[in-house]
Amino acid sequence: MHYFGSKKTLLPFLEESIKTKVWNNFKGLKFFDAFSGTSIVGSHFKKLGCEVFSNDLTTYAYSIARHSIGNNKPMFFNGLFYLLPELNLSFNDEKNVEKVFNWLDKESYKNKTPWVMVSLYCQMGTQDLEIPRNYYTNENGLRIDWIRKTIQEWFDWGFITEDEFYWLLASLIEASDKRSNWASCYVSFLKHQKKAVVKPLEFKPVPFIESQYPCKAFQWDSNALIWEIDCDVLYLDPPYNSRQYAWYYHVLETLAKYDNPEVKGVTGVRDYSHQVSDYSSKARVEKAFEELIENAKAKWIFMSYNNDGLMSLETIKKIMSKRWEYGCFEQGYRKLVTSDTEKLNYGDLKTIEYLHWVKIK
Repeated sequence: MHYFGSKKTLLPFLEESIKTKVWNNFKGLKFFDAFSGTSIVGSHFKKLGCEVFSNDLTTYAYSIARHSIGNNKPMFFNGLFYLLPELNLSFNDEKNVEKVFNWLDKESYKNKTPWVMVSLYCQMGTQDLEIPRNYYTNENGLRIDWIRKTIQEWFDWGFITEDEFYWLLASLIEASDKRSNWASCYVSFLKHQKKAVVKPLEFKPVPFIESQYPCKAFQWDSNALIWEIDCDVLYLDPPYNSRQYAWYYHVLETLAKYDNPEVKGVTGVRDYSHQVSDYSSKARVEKAFEELIENAKAKWIFMSYNNDGLMSLETIKKIMSKRWEYGCFEQGYRKLVTSDTEKLNYGDLKTIEYLHWVKIK
C-alpha cells in the first residue's frame, strides 16, 4: 500500500548499513521495530531470520503487524470444517487458505446490505450529505463490509483463531486500500473515481512469513513499551513532521476497529485525539526522543530520519551520543508521491535519508 515514509525502496540500504555495524548473520538477532507502520522493515528482517518485535499505536498498523510479524506458524482454518462443508476443507491442509479466501471473495458479491464502511465512506450511505463521500464504489464498499462483518463473526463465535482472524483482516486492509479513491491519503477523496477504484475488490491473502522465533506485535505508545523490550537492535522510524498518521489513514482505522464511530467533516474523520504523536509536534518531539533513547534497552540503536524532519541533525547527534559511540549513514532518494498536488506541497522530490546509529556502552 502507498504509505507516507515507507522504507520499501530503502530496505537494501537499511540491511547493508545495519549489517556493517552489527554482524553478517541476522539469524536469531532480536530486532525491535518501534514505529512499525505497514511493517515493511520488520517483515524484511523477519525474513532474514531475526526475532522481530513490532509496535505501532494505530489499530490498522497493529492489525497488519499482528499478521506479518505476529503470525509465525502455518494456519489451516480447521475451525471452518463443519461451518463450510461445501469447501471440502481438510484438517491441517495448506490448501484450505486459498479455499477460504476464494469463498469470501465470491460470496461478498451477493451482499446488498450497507454496514459501517458503506454508511460512512460511500455515496450510497452518505447521499444526504452536501458532498457525499466517495472513498469506495458502492459495490466495493458492500463487499468490504460483508467480508469484515463475516470474519468478525467467525472470530467471535470461535470458528477461526486469533492468528487466522488477523491474516484475514490484514488482507482486507490491503485489498481495500488498493481500491480507495483518494488523492494521496485518506484526508480527502476524489470527486471522480479513478480507474483502479472501479475495478472489483481482489481479496487475496497477504504473504505469510514463517519463523522459528516467537515474533510479536504490540499496540503501545513507543515511549512506554521501550521499558519492556530487551533487544539487540532497536530500529526507530518515527514521524518526521506534523503529519498525524491516525488522521491521514482514518478510514483504515475504522476498517480495522469496525466500531461505527461518530465522524465529522466532509471527509468523515473519526476522533484520533488519543493517537496524537509527540513526534509530530515541534514543541514536544525533542523531549520525547530524548526519553526514548535514554530508556532504550538495546545494544544498538538505528534511526531513520530525513532532512525534512522536525529535529535537526545536531539535535539527534547530541541526544544519541549520550548512549556512547555515534555515527550516521546517508542515502539520497525520491519521496513517495501519489499526486501532482503533493508535488506542489512538498516541493523538491529529492531528499536525503539518514540512518543514525549508536552503539550502546
